Amino acid sequence: MQVSAMNAPPKLLLLIISLTALPFLSTEARACSCVEYGAPPCAAFWRADAVFAGHVTDIKKPAHQPSGALPKALVHFVVEESYRGSVGTELDVATLSGTSCDTEFAKGERWLVYAYWDETTKRFEIHPCTRTQLLAHAEEDLAYIHSLKGKTPAQSIAGRVVQNKYTPLSGVKITAEGGGHKFETFTDSEGNYQISLPQAGVYTVRTSVPFAAVVVLYRTDEQLDVRPTDEQTVVEYKVNIPERSCHYRQLDVLEIDLHATAEISGRVLTDAGQPVTQGSIYLVDAEDSGDKSYAKIEENGSFKFEGVAVGRYFLVVNPDDAPPGEYDAPYPRTFYPGASDSAQATPLVITEGAKLENMNVTVRPQLKERIVQGQVVWADGRPAAQASVSLYDGAANSYIRSVTADEKGNFSLKVYGDFKYELLAQVYGEPRGRSQRIKVPSSGKLKPFRLVIKPYRLPDTTSTHPTPAQRQLTHISF
Repeated sequence: MQVSAMNAPPKLLLLIISLTALPFLSTEARACSCVEYGAPPCAAFWRADAVFAGHVTDIKKPAHQPSGALPKALVHFVVEESYRGSVGTELDVATLSGTSCDTEFAKGERWLVYAYWDETTKRFEIHPCTRTQLLAHAEEDLAYIHSLKGKTPAQSIAGRVVQNKYTPLSGVKITAEGGGHKFETFTDSEGNYQISLPQAGVYTVRTSVPFAAVVVLYRTDEQLDVRPTDEQTVVEYKVNIPERSCHYRQLDVLEIDLHATAEISGRVLTDAGQPVTQGSIYLVDAEDSGDKSYAKIEENGSFKFEGVAVGRYFLVVNPDDAPPGEYDAPYPRTFYPGASDSAQATPLVITEGAKLENMNVTVRPQLKERIVQGQVVWADGRPAAQASVSLYDGAANSYIRSVTADEKGNFSLKVYGDFKYELLAQVYGEPRGRSQRIKVPSSGKLKPFRLVIKPYRLPDTTSTHPTPAQRQLTHISF
């Protein structure tokens, strides 16, 4: 997926990645992963609008899916026990169906469900990366839920501090102050911490990270006060804790250079002088090609990098010379100002506070465009309506993009250049199935493809579920 980042000047030091509630991701995404790990049962319980145990009696796809929305199915539950919210004795709950973030449900299974109310559809939904899981695996969650019937638990503040999403930061000082009390603790080896509070109320939580950093936010309504110096970053926020509830927050920090203040701007143009209207352009470290950042190419061909550190860089379109996705610019690798390789490119030498303008890149001729089309069918010849057809880079074995077949199983998509492409078709829901991968010839006229779906059943449905401790996602494909 291409995440949209709000470029802030150094004094703001707050990087916001726009991932709001469902639907929160575009079809550009390449995989599914969660942005929060380790959320405890208490956090999942108090975040959800409804929590219940129930068994699945039916799974079906709505007759009509809203245009541009993520594909979903309706799972019909018979409620065995309700723990939070009002759900009645039976209900349909929407869940993703036909994406890389699907939760695999099957008739007859018993589940512990954390559900969220959608005001638009007036329906409960199951979000990926929450603690929704098979009831047989929910011992920890049920223990917490049942404890609510007694005098415990007390209210608490908990969280996790990580760097670059996955690296836990240990020994980070955490304080919580409110109601005339001040509490202090430190993160453990996994970056986790928890503070029990003697009473409900408003508390100020303060975290001291031992380097200059920005905090990645996955919701635009989150409020943080972030104060960095070269030696440390103080992150502060307020929480209002009701009685017997808990507040959980994962702080995902990125180390920054406070002296990275340069700007680079320009346009990406064709050899005819017309603007390239989509895709991204990359700033690649001349000493380390794996160190790169990107900026979106606007509809008028313009781009802008802010907060660039001192160093030498190459400005590049399609730096990996990879097959373009649906939203990528369909051009081969091109270095500023219009070279095919770095040996003939002009590197940019960046000093602190520099402002480079009119860095125009003229791309090399567009990659050859071809149309891949065909039909998806079941083994008995029936059309596989609404099948998902995915395009892969056969050389790198990486996902590029996908399309949905029509009611007759027909599909059509574009490929560019002479890359090694492969096609794979899948059907989600009940029944589900998958075709073999088919190679797309790299040259010559393309004949219609026939992708044959064979039914399959996952041997262990729990193996495809997000782990119970996961919360939200950053990437998704379908």
